[in-house]
Amino acid sequence: MSAKPIKLTTDRKSVLDILKSSDSPKGAYDILDELKKVKSNAVPMTVYRALDYLTEHGLVHKVENLNAYILCNHPEHHHICQIIICEACNKATESCDKELASLVQKKAEDAGFKISKAILEITATCEECLANDKGNVAL
Repeated sequence: MSAKPIKLTTDRKSVLDILKSSDSPKGAYDILDELKKVKSNAVPMTVYRALDYLTEHGLVHKVENLNAYILCNHPEHHHICQIIICEACNKATESCDKELASLVQKKAEDAGFKISKAILEITATCEECLANDKGNVAL
């Protein structure tokens, strides 16, 4: 996360608003489709630049497993977050467990590493999908 002041251009704000209105991670082209509803001449590079900036400043997280993005719930401070993703419907939520983050930090330090970025992605099945018998529960 950068210490530089955050400058939200119209495009960056639009991308943030699109992610705010979603309960599941969105890929760049999904975001582009939404953005084109308000800015018909939007192009992929517009979205990628906005996502790069927003990620660099800690306002969004990239969900590597889905090649998609989710809004950060705690952009005001650098943190090790956990993203829980439903494998049935792709609904996702960010969790910031300080004990787990401390453990991850300690394990990295014990191994001689300094963490620059840490996002733990957890694949699970949400309650709604479990209730609808969409999830595979294997323990």
